[in-house]
Amino acid sequence: MAKHQVFLLHGMGEYEPGWSVAVQKPLVDALQRYPDWRDDGFVHGVEFKEITYSQVFNAWRQQWQEDAKAAAAALTAEGLSKGAAAELVKLAAKPSGGGFLRTHVLDVVAYRFLLPVAQEIWRSVEKQILGHLRGLPRTDALHYTVIGHSLGSAVAYEAFHAMMTQGIDDEGVRLGSAFKPDNVCLVANAVKPLWNRRGTVYQPVMAPSLSTGDGWCFRMASFGHELDPLSQLDRFDPPDSWFPQMAPRRRVYQNITLPAADLQDANVHAFEHYLGHPRVHVPVLRLVTGFPEAVTPEELKAAETEWRS
Repeated sequence: MAKHQVFLLHGMGEYEPGWSVAVQKPLVDALQRYPDWRDDGFVHGVEFKEITYSQVFNAWRQQWQEDAKAAAAALTAEGLSKGAAAELVKLAAKPSGGGFLRTHVLDVVAYRFLLPVAQEIWRSVEKQILGHLRGLPRTDALHYTVIGHSLGSAVAYEAFHAMMTQGIDDEGVRLGSAFKPDNVCLVANAVKPLWNRRGTVYQPVMAPSLSTGDGWCFRMASFGHELDPLSQLDRFDPPDSWFPQMAPRRRVYQNITLPAADLQDANVHAFEHYLGHPRVHVPVLRLVTGFPEAVTPEELKAAETEWRS
């Protein structure tokens, strides 16, 4: 039987191959900890695949360094003031590893305001996902989950939207209809604050649907933290009308916000910080394993108590 594929999309910053090892650990540990998953060997039925797109930002920063005037003009044309555009170009011109502003803020601004940058990232994500899926044996049914963190949640949302609505696949196949993911998990969800395209962020085609031929995925989960400003800024909160009639919110969507008291790391926004929490990794793995009854209320409560200790 084919393994359930789990695609991991990183957030802001620079990432090298192997970045997802630390992110996979809390999920693997959970599969080996809770009896329902451990005893049935679910850990052997999951395969992780990291998706990296920070190289696109690096290439654009290099291009801006070589032509600062053109970069400033491009930013100004997208609605930024000349002063703001000039400051961003200065950030791009800093040496590699030039700090948080260069590797985080600049990437987010470039993604939101420069459509060519966003489109190149979408194509990179599409190529990586399609390439991996098409390389799998076709003897078994294909099952996979997408987990996007922070900026990666917005990248996943918009990359799939482009695939499903524009048919940009080189082979003319729309990924959404040909390779519909079972689940989508948006961790430190930044989809809504980073949406800068036409129309509402709640595009009908992106709603989870239990119908094989409709919707981005079958089920979706969104995670935030009360102390994580990005996940609380202009929160993703779809109306009931977004969901198809045969797939009401309660059946296909979870929206979980961790309380302020649940804090183990100064970087509350970190991918690993989220996935380490039982209220995150348990819902995620219930979706991945297709085992919604896994982990009893007593086991979950005990895991939370241990986490907080």
